[in-house]
Amino acid sequence: MLPETAGAVAVESRFGTLEVEITNVAVLGSPDSAVGLRIELLPHAPVEEPIVGVSLHRVVDGTKVLDVSTLGDRTTLGRVGVPTTLELWFDRLDVEAGNYRFDVGVYERGWAAVYDYHWQAYPLEIPPQSSGFGPPRRWRVL
Repeated sequence: MLPETAGAVAVESRFGTLEVEITNVAVLGSPDSAVGLRIELLPHAPVEEPIVGVSLHRVVDGTKVLDVSTLGDRTTLGRVGVPTTLELWFDRLDVEAGNYRFDVGVYERGWAAVYDYHWQAYPLEIPPQSSGFGPPRRWRVL
């Protein structure tokens, strides 16, 4: 079981206008089942339809293995004028065992501005599993 890790790494690789600030990110769940992120946003001015994006990178070589956003998943936040918390859950992550880091960003609704972006700030360790990695599958011998 993966413990909840709120703000696990000091965010030194951070940039943006901070009109909407990411105040906390917690990695939730378990690599054996669901893995989630709880993201807390603090708007310093009301904004319309901000986009939240999440990427996952393998630490050993920096390869991006996941890149999703509220826009791409057709999830809208509406007008954000008060502190807002959202969660993103993955039923499973089909990646090799190893160390990974999440990027989390919040953007203007047309991608024209970065409000706040935390680069490779939130760690995730995927332990080795005897069944390998990849999508669910079954073998059949004929």
